[in-house]
Amino acid sequence: MAREMMVESQMPDCFWRFAYASACFLHNCLPNSRCKDSSPHQVLFGQPPPISTLYPFGADAVQQSHKLSPRGLPCRLFKPLLSGGWLLWDPVGDRQIQLASVVFPHFQSSNNKDASCVKDLISHIVNATTLGQVPTEHYFKNELTAIDTLSVTKDVAISEHLGQALSGPMQQEWKRACKAELEQMARRDVWEAVDKEKTMKTIGHRWVFDIKQHVDGSIEKFKARLVARGDCQRPGVDCTEMYAPTASLMSLRLVLAHTVCSNWTLSSFDVSGAYLYSPVKETVFLEPPTYFYPQLKKALYGMRQAGRCW
Repeated sequence: MAREMMVESQMPDCFWRFAYASACFLHNCLPNSRCKDSSPHQVLFGQPPPISTLYPFGADAVQQSHKLSPRGLPCRLFKPLLSGGWLLWDPVGDRQIQLASVVFPHFQSSNNKDASCVKDLISHIVNATTLGQVPTEHYFKNELTAIDTLSVTKDVAISEHLGQALSGPMQQEWKRACKAELEQMARRDVWEAVDKEKTMKTIGHRWVFDIKQHVDGSIEKFKARLVARGDCQRPGVDCTEMYAPTASLMSLRLVLAHTVCSNWTLSSFDVSGAYLYSPVKETVFLEPPTYFYPQLKKALYGMRQAGRCW
């Protein structure tokens, strides 16, 4: 849902987190079979969801003001607020604001326009400062700059194989990424060189390339990963148990809910090349890029049992 919102609204990619927040708000307003055909909002608050406040993500909005006041402030919609009003983006001031009274010109009927001439419309700015601890400028850069950065990033093609990567216009970046991957494997003592025997069975490998981006869509780094051809492995020979327990979505939700109720601070971290830390108990030989055959001592991404080893 959030992806469709971003595409339809044509909002810069740096606003993806607000698209997810808007999608969650809409999801909680829709009937759910688990809630006995009621909405999660109604189950939690005991009243129907505020349907009248729902407008498309990224919709044009104008700050409602008195008819004798200067022209209202043009904004773009992020999401409605449970406390009333809307969370919007002010492209002129490059900030997020909360407004209790706005007009959505593309969704105004003639009756609403006539009624608005009778009412005394006064703007109520609830909070025109950044929400949270993150500096505003980190997320709300100039819109044109964000679009330009995004277009440059999308012009960089991700290579499908090693030959394409090392012969394309970004070959130096991909070479550095491949070198960094091999150096990481050397530091982790992932394999050792052994002599080839006639009875030795090997599995293949391939390079997988990707581009890691910043929040605003700009390129952070080029990534290359040497992965094993798990489809070449033989169950019971070079792989046995493959089940690796992972946290379910329900478990994650319970942790998040308990964190909120306890007013805790939640942190997350990433283990770079996590599988490369895990020893392999089976004897696995990998086809080498040169004239030696590495015997794996640590798990490799792509192996069927890599998750369990980790």
